[in-house]
Amino acid sequence: MSIWTGRTVTPAAASSAAACAPRPTREDLVEEVHREEVEQLCRAAADIGDLPPWEALAAWLRRFVDYIGAKLAYSDALNRTTDSFQAHRKAMRDAGGPLLERAQRAGVANPEPSIDDLLRMFAGISTVEYVDDAQRERVLRLALAGLRASPVDR
Repeated sequence: MSIWTGRTVTPAAASSAAACAPRPTREDLVEEVHREEVEQLCRAAADIGDLPPWEALAAWLRRFVDYIGAKLAYSDALNRTTDSFQAHRKAMRDAGGPLLERAQRAGVANPEPSIDDLLRMFAGISTVEYVDDAQRERVLRLALAGLRASPVDR
């Protein structure tokens, strides 16, 4: 096998080098999956930015619930103390915060909660075991209804 550097490498040497190459750890793989999920969640915030304020916020929170559902599969292996995990949390707050603020300015979302409040509430909703998908959807609708500004708030 010929390498771009001009040196010739025998198949045995190439195999030996591949065997010595560092292999990703389980933690590395879990972190990569998590990073990809967070990036998709953050992109979703940008993708729905053209929707009216309430619809954009509700759509993004539903996407967040889906993200938490996916994360449950590997959450035990996720190291929450790493800098990258903390950066991912910040990225989610940075993505969802403007959606919440826009909905609050428009008077369609309760003015009190912060994005951190919402992420914690919807994460909690996402981790509960439900009887079926219909029950999960009812609970999610109740949470969204509680977040929506009442006529008195508007």
